[in-house]
Amino acid sequence: LIVLSVIGHSESYGPKRTFQDFLELLASLEYDWNTATLGLLVGQQEEYDNIISYLDKYESESSFSKIVVINSIYIEKSNTIDRGSRHNDNIQKERRRNISKSRNFLVTNAISDESFTFFLDSDMVKIPKDMVKVFLGTKKDVIVPRIAKGAAIENYDFNSWRGRRIKPTAEEDKKMDTDPNYYFVPRPDGAHHLHEIMHMKDKYKHNGEQSFLVELDAVGGAILWVKSEIFKQGVMFPPYYIIGTKWEREGYDGIETEGLCYQAKMIGYSCWGMPNYVAHH
Repeated sequence: LIVLSVIGHSESYGPKRTFQDFLELLASLEYDWNTATLGLLVGQQEEYDNIISYLDKYESESSFSKIVVINSIYIEKSNTIDRGSRHNDNIQKERRRNISKSRNFLVTNAISDESFTFFLDSDMVKIPKDMVKVFLGTKKDVIVPRIAKGAAIENYDFNSWRGRRIKPTAEEDKKMDTDPNYYFVPRPDGAHHLHEIMHMKDKYKHNGEQSFLVELDAVGGAILWVKSEIFKQGVMFPPYYIIGTKWEREGYDGIETEGLCYQAKMIGYSCWGMPNYVAHH
């Protein structure tokens, strides 16, 4: 098992949280971490130095079998979007393009012979302690839980879904061909997200049991479990909209984690979600 996380800077862990909180969250999970690898991609030089300093002490107490920490300044330079505006439609594409590049860089440089890859956002705050055991037990290729935030937000990660999405009209497609400033906003067209599937017990034939699995067309990346063999066969996080791509331009949907499942399906793998199994952002 390898745990991967992209850490942009000292504020990437969330308000009043540090790298120590990230490690303590990992330690709360039931797993023999002495047999696992930790891989980190850090953008800010100062935070990279802080992490190295902390790990020098941490390694002497209880450690992973291997720790890979990569400093990549381009992440910090390209991720200048403030946290308050990062979900605005007009900046989503560039933000997710940068996330894709970072995830791919980490995957290609950190994974060795580990069978499973466990992506974890550095600002997650609560995870079921049996998550690794549960994911292993499903024997699925790609898995995500439902991500909640606080008591009011049932679903924080809308990149996990199944069903239809909006496609551009002929006029919109032509605009994409001719106007480099035109931005088509990908969005659902009857697609169901994990919190909706959680409530649609009759349609999806479940009774709220945590073990319930539903096949997905796309996944998010706050927590993402992937068989490492999938990456080793060329599937990655596309840093462009892969759906609708032409030779002259990128497409209109399927960037970053949402494009991962599209590629994985092409070579015989499938993506799954657990709408009743919840982690907190």
